[in-house]
Amino acid sequence: TVSVIENYTPPVILPEGIFDDGDDLTMEFSGLVIGFGLSTDFKISEKIGLRIEPGYQLGFMSSDGLTAGGVIIPMSSPAVVQTDGLNTQAGILPDISSSGAYIKLGISYNIDF
Repeated sequence: TVSVIENYTPPVILPEGIFDDGDDLTMEFSGLVIGFGLSTDFKISEKIGLRIEPGYQLGFMSSDGLTAGGVIIPMSSPAVVQTDGLNTQAGILPDISSSGAYIKLGISYNIDF
């Protein structure tokens, strides 16, 4: 939630909009996920099979900034400050990267046309 620095009076007025103490903050990430794997089907009956797909994936995601009241506040905004109680700009650029092995299991059904 939005938290106003001690000895400051809400609301927080920014070029992006006006925000009040306690307003919800969210952050959305978008980016690229690349994966590769091998799949195989094990036939159980004429129509049904078991599918197994082991693989590996890499993901790289970043965020445009915080969202408050449907408005994006860039991470470079002077309102995004460190948690030390001062008004020092936080200087953070959030990003997420993930990598690892995965396995997918599924059931396949053969449809004849």
